[in-house]
Amino acid sequence: MRADLRGLPPALLVAAEFDLLAEQSLQLADRLHAAGVPAEVRMYRGAVHPFLEAVSIASLADRALTDTSTWLSARLS
Repeated sequence: MRADLRGLPPALLVAAEFDLLAEQSLQLADRLHAAGVPAEVRMYRGAVHPFLEAVSIASLADRALTDTSTWLSARLS
């Protein structure tokens, strides 16, 4: 959390509500903003840390991956 973040590309931080690292994702987003880096946090309510691994059985994981793909496509267009 002490790195110089200036000049990094835009960031999307995908966070699970019930993840021990959720607070760190919010802190990183704040640091990115302070460094002038566009950053967005998507907090997935009800999710736990490994929720993205359940994409074949969990609609929330599927939505998170779709949201991420859409975000990335918009920045690469």
